[in-house]
Amino acid sequence: MAWIQRVVARAPAGLSGPPAAPLERGTAVHVGSLELDTRTGMPVRLGDVALHDVAVGLWRAPTENDRGVGWDEPDLPPQAQRWQAARLDDLRSRLVSVATEGQSVVVRTRVAPPCSTPVWSARGAGRPTGTPSRST
Repeated sequence: MAWIQRVVARAPAGLSGPPAAPLERGTAVHVGSLELDTRTGMPVRLGDVALHDVAVGLWRAPTENDRGVGWDEPDLPPQAQRWQAARLDDLRSRLVSVATEGQSVVVRTRVAPPCSTPVWSARGAGRPTGTPSRST
């Protein structure tokens, strides 16, 4: 419950003037007061404020209904088990590219569950044998 409302500090002034073109410096690209790391695609500074671990996280905790067997799917395992089997409870983000396009910086990422990578080797008469290994 709040007893008093007051302005603690002045809000920063709004942006004025034309948009700033991206400026690349080493492993950073600057757009106005925003600095992005081109190796990760993540924002690392906004004006005088250092940023840390700014990312999109896609996860939803399973509910009690997700853990139970659905009335319309009695022969299937619960939704939560199917999500876990598809590794949707462990989504990973991978940087695809960072590019300047006109007066914008476009960061493309791919968010997906980790996948198994098959490892192949030849034994005996040169017949390949496959052993999937779980990626981390």
